[in-house]
Amino acid sequence: MSRMAARPPSLLRKRMIAVSGPWEEFCYIVALSVSRQHNAIHRAILILIFSHNSSEVNAKVRNRTATPT
Repeated sequence: MSRMAARPPSLLRKRMIAVSGPWEEFCYIVALSVSRQHNAIHRAILILIFSHNSSEVNAKVRNRTATPT
């Protein structure tokens, strides 16, 4: 977590998965979004992150979040 806080709040620390490397920051962002229950922000962050990966994954995320629940 290079740009993240050295010690996340205890609620986030309990929800984090033990990972290292580029996925560490990803899991921190997801845990932060889930813990605050901001679903729209959570989806936007996922779309933003996946847009840097593959267009196929990005399309799947967009299709899933665009459909009404």
